[in-house]
Amino acid sequence: MSAGAGDDRAFGGTGDDTIFGEDGTDVLGGGAGNDMLDGGAGNDIINGGAGNDVVSGGTGDDSVTAGTGNDDVDGGDGTDNLRGNDGRDEINGGAGADRIAGGADNDRLTGGSGNDLIFGGDGDDVITGGGDDDRLVGGHGADMFHFGTADGRDVITDFEAGVDSIRLADASHYSLSYNTFTGDTTLAYGATTVVLRDTVLTRADISVQPLSVVALTGLDAGDNAGISVSTAGDINGDGTSEVVIGAFSADRDALLSPGEAYVLDGAMLGALEPTNGFAALDLGDLSGGAGVLLQGALNAEFAGWSVADAGDVDGDGRADVIVGAFGANIFAGRAFVVFGDAIEDARASETAIDLGALTPDQGVTLTGSAILDYAGHQVAALGDLDGDGLDDIIIGAGQADGRRGETHVVFGSAIVAGTGEDGDGEIALGDLSGGDGVTITGAKAQDLLGFAVSGAGDVDADGLLDVIAGGWTGSPDGSGAQNGVGAVIFGSAILAARGSGGEIDAGTMTNREGLVIYGPEAGDALGRGLADAGDIDGDGFGDVLFGAYLSDADGIPFGGEAYLLSGAALTAETLPGLDVSVDVSDLSGGRGVRFVGADERDLTGFSVSTAGDVDGGGAPDVLVGAYGLGESGGAYLVFGEALAADFTAEGDGFFHFADMTPDEGVKILGLGEDNTAG
Repeated sequence: MSAGAGDDRAFGGTGDDTIFGEDGTDVLGGGAGNDMLDGGAGNDIINGGAGNDVVSGGTGDDSVTAGTGNDDVDGGDGTDNLRGNDGRDEINGGAGADRIAGGADNDRLTGGSGNDLIFGGDGDDVITGGGDDDRLVGGHGADMFHFGTADGRDVITDFEAGVDSIRLADASHYSLSYNTFTGDTTLAYGATTVVLRDTVLTRADISVQPLSVVALTGLDAGDNAGISVSTAGDINGDGTSEVVIGAFSADRDALLSPGEAYVLDGAMLGALEPTNGFAALDLGDLSGGAGVLLQGALNAEFAGWSVADAGDVDGDGRADVIVGAFGANIFAGRAFVVFGDAIEDARASETAIDLGALTPDQGVTLTGSAILDYAGHQVAALGDLDGDGLDDIIIGAGQADGRRGETHVVFGSAIVAGTGEDGDGEIALGDLSGGDGVTITGAKAQDLLGFAVSGAGDVDADGLLDVIAGGWTGSPDGSGAQNGVGAVIFGSAILAARGSGGEIDAGTMTNREGLVIYGPEAGDALGRGLADAGDIDGDGFGDVLFGAYLSDADGIPFGGEAYLLSGAALTAETLPGLDVSVDVSDLSGGRGVRFVGADERDLTGFSVSTAGDVDGGGAPDVLVGAYGLGESGGAYLVFGEALAADFTAEGDGFFHFADMTPDEGVKILGLGEDNTAG
């Protein structure tokens, strides 16, 4: 509904309403339902009413009451009066001298520029005054007050030491002083001064916001740095994990797009001096032990398209790294395992490593067997499947075998043998006989199984690690209708195949060897993203994630979706008499969760990942990427404990991101956009 110019009164009533006040002094009411209200220009009065509402005051001096529910309020320009009322609200005053009250529950309140007055009310609130001189009142609960280094002069009137806390944006120097006459403590932090009335503040009440963003400079246009990123394990043994970043189209001398990857020292990254949460690293100058450059050696081999921590494949106690180069040798592709010792030697001598000239003491090259195999398009660590003390790896070759696709499991012992006294430092992925590894072939033509690969944890709880692979064009009839396909291959089957020819055909394997999952509808593109999800419900069975980013779930064109599949339910599919195929269209009754995208072209499920236990709730959390979300893409972080009900017999198997609350997760938007809980 658009009210148009003039002084208007518009009320939504029941249902999910969208109301634009536009120009003039408007009175808007959302009523029941999840509403979107925008006052536009003028001094507006807005009441969201019941439901989870999104309210924007626009320009002018607005009065906004969010009402019940978990609401998102932006006052915009002007001197605004913003009230959250019940629910977990996020309120941003914007420019102007605003009055903000959170009300009940745990709220996030931000004043923005201008001299603001902020009341937290009940609950554990997060309060940020922003620029200029603000007066902050936390109210009841354990409140956290955020400050940057240029936030003006703020006063906190009711800080309770040992209950409330101060969070600083970075590790810049700060000082505390106590006035014995007034009883006030003053915190000096850059150009920010915070006065805490009648409070003795100690350093135990202060924490520093962890560094969240490192800007990488020194790159050339078109390098595509960041196409792949991964932890690299603790290569140098200092207790911090290194990071590897791929730049697949970087040029080198006269070579076009040989690609490259950067292994960056974790301790160095942690020690960078940030400004308001941002730090910079020049990748053109990795001197002083900052990192090591790994360089591709062939035109258009695209080294760095995929990168991964390999674990410790050679058993020397150092983490190793995998770099995929799927374009090598007319897209036969190849991958490189670079040993941690070689990376440390290069870091100490401040030299780059030429991947095309790896010596056996530096690592091993794994080569695709035929042109257009795309070997190395995806690479992943598996862990020690065979229990020999050496970690094993996975190399995807999504277009091998006439586009059925191949997934290669290569054992650490083969890599050690390939670099030993009798080895030449090269392993042919087309010939993994003699116990070197196992090749898993797609079930149908056009499956592209191996386009995405990952370790899966222990899905069937038999004590052995399992493998998952995916291909976004697969279909049950082999027509390439892009239902998309995923496969779970059990570790026991891989070890059995190792001793009997080294091959598994997903088209003929039994359900005791593995399971195959096709997207419910043509065009869903299941299998573009996949991941080990950890054990969400703590039942001892590993759970897995598959994305289907082109799905029209719930009638939302290209909204996308993702599937979290219960390992216990998948294991139940292995009972005698059941088919190898798994139907994911209905995950009710504890079989898992379908995450459904919120809006058209969000492309939810483009990527998926476990996030560890971010919120400390005791269960692994889940990340679901949404490439089209907002203006620059984003993701959803879903708390594992919020999914507990879906892993019971009463679970309906659906999780709609449009209805996600702050108790359930966080929506993360790209840089330059507001990141909001719920």
